[in-house]
Amino acid sequence: MPFVPRRQACVPTEHGTFQFRAYRDLISGSEHLAVVSGTPTDGCFVRVHSECLTGEVFKSQKCECGPQLDSALNTINHT
Repeated sequence: MPFVPRRQACVPTEHGTFQFRAYRDLISGSEHLAVVSGTPTDGCFVRVHSECLTGEVFKSQKCECGPQLDSALNTINHT
């Protein structure tokens, strides 16, 4: 397996409570975060999201990253 589980935490958000699971890529050494609602199964909703500090943290009006992430988290948590 090219990813190694690192840490996990239960995190309450405005979209619901999620399990945050951190992984390290064995090839590149980079860190990745899985935001999980419930128990993942085949056919579950998944969002592959690029990091966007200005759109997600500061709610920049120049991009749609923040609203796209909000929508995805709502969909994942309510299915």
